[in-house]
Amino acid sequence: MGTEHQYLTELEVAQMTKIALSTLRNHRFRGVGIPYHKIGRSVRYRLSDVQEYMNSMRISTADPKIHGCTKGKKALDTRSV
Repeated sequence: MGTEHQYLTELEVAQMTKIALSTLRNHRFRGVGIPYHKIGRSVRYRLSDVQEYMNSMRISTADPKIHGCTKGKKALDTRSV
């Protein structure tokens, strides 16, 4: 069975992603977050969808635009002296 057809329970997804079970449920209720399948009363997530979602949430710390830094300028050090 390829990973594109492997399905996970909501508990497995919560354990894998460290996203609280209640948050996954809230996301489904609000129509946001990881795509899922509903089979009767059971909820299943496709492994490839979970991986794609987690990759889409990745923030690269090497990108200075994300942190408001520009080339040639250092970020302010807010630690006490």
